[in-house]
Amino acid sequence: MALTLQIVGYKKSGKTTVLKDFLAVAQAKKYTVAVLKHDAHEASLDQAATDTGQFHQLGAQQIILQSRSEIFIRQQKPALVTQSAESLVQQYVAPDTDLILIEGYKSAAYPKIVLNKTAIDFEPSALQQVIAQASIFPEIVAANPKLKDFSNPQARQAWFQAWLKKSVTKGD
Repeated sequence: MALTLQIVGYKKSGKTTVLKDFLAVAQAKKYTVAVLKHDAHEASLDQAATDTGQFHQLGAQQIILQSRSEIFIRQQKPALVTQSAESLVQQYVAPDTDLILIEGYKSAAYPKIVLNKTAIDFEPSALQQVIAQASIFPEIVAANPKLKDFSNPQARQAWFQAWLKKSVTKGD
């Protein structure tokens, strides 16, 4: 099983910013990485003016596009069918993946970093496997010294490198 780390927090807490810094470290180490992102806002990767966007607008529930270097799968599910992070990882992540970074999915049972947008966003005991609480906002860290300071890329990347080293040694 690939090393897996979740990044959770409220909207605009810095999840994507932190994930991008972690990706930079993983790429420098030549890791094969999968990213799973939860979106509660009906986002779409497809553009309306493309052929696949038009297929979707005309009612196709599943569209599979293969180019020379990628496969894009768009699958429409009824609103009541919500898959867990665990089932999505099992279903879609390639077996040769070294690292899985998950943005969101607070209830999933993977090691996670909680990002705070205010000094007391989350009660860590309300979530499973919280390994760190941090903030990208210096004023929030100043107000809650228990938070790790993720206000600059170097701090985020240093934390992640230490986590990788510890996790690889431990065999997580």
